[in-house]
Order: sequence, then structure tokens, then C-alpha cells
Amino acid sequence: MHTKKWFENRMGKRIYRITKTSCNCEHCKNVYDGGLIIWNLQHAHYLYICQLELNLTYADKERK
Repeated sequence: MHTKKWFENRMGKRIYRITKTSCNCEHCKNVYDGGLIIWNLQHAHYLYICQLELNLTYADKERK
């Protein structure tokens, strides 16, 4: 699990979701396939909470 500061330090950068969710919506597929860029502090905090509540794992590099 990453800290809130980990997400804050990556604002403006692309991170990748390592864990796949059971959701099959287009957005979740796109994030899993191509990562996402953390837009601002609010977005960083949102992703931190999602990580905790949905048991998601993020990384700086794409999974292999």
C-alpha cells in the first residue's frame, strides 16, 4: 500500500494500476491498460482512498 504522500508526489505523472478490478466499464479498462495521470491534489487523495477501499495497487511502471 502506498501513502497519501506517494500519490501527491506523482501529480502530473502517469501511474499504472497493477490489480484488475471486477468492473468492466470502458474507463476501468483504459486505466488498467494505459495508466492514468494524477491531475491535482484532490485527484491524488481520491486515488489514495480508492486504493484503500477497493484494494487496488498502483505502480510507477507498467506491469509486464
